[in-house]
Amino acid sequence: MSELLRIRKTPKGFVVLDLDTGNEVLCFRRRGKTYCFLRDIETKRFIVKITEFYIQYVGVIERCYPGGCRKGKGCTPTNNLHVECHVYEEYKVDPEIDIDDMIVEIDDMYDSLSLRCVECFDKYTGGIEMEPDVDQIAVRTVEAEEVCYFDRCE
Repeated sequence: MSELLRIRKTPKGFVVLDLDTGNEVLCFRRRGKTYCFLRDIETKRFIVKITEFYIQYVGVIERCYPGGCRKGKGCTPTNNLHVECHVYEEYKVDPEIDIDDMIVEIDDMYDSLSLRCVECFDKYTGGIEMEPDVDQIAVRTVEAEEVCYFDRCE
């Protein structure tokens, strides 16, 4: 898992940083039900109850070389390349789910989201299989657009 999605377990749930607000998403079990709240990171006061949030995966392939070509290998379409893939999936909070099962579901979302970026990478790498140089997953409370972006390094 990525540095951005650092789930900290608590006695009754977990806390994770919201990339959009900088506050915490706190999920916990109480009286047999699971609740999630956006919580102020400093005062620890609840801001709003949330019933869904988004899991964002970002993958980046970067093949930047001085002069745009690999030394001794020449120039190819995969040299001097920067590809970014941003994909999201909504996570609906089920009041009946156990916290450990919730963490497993979020972890499984990482795998499915990273696979969705393979098509984006293939489009610009000519089908050559490349592992992302940057591979991150984060929790967000604001939905954003999915992006498959390509440019050449400067």
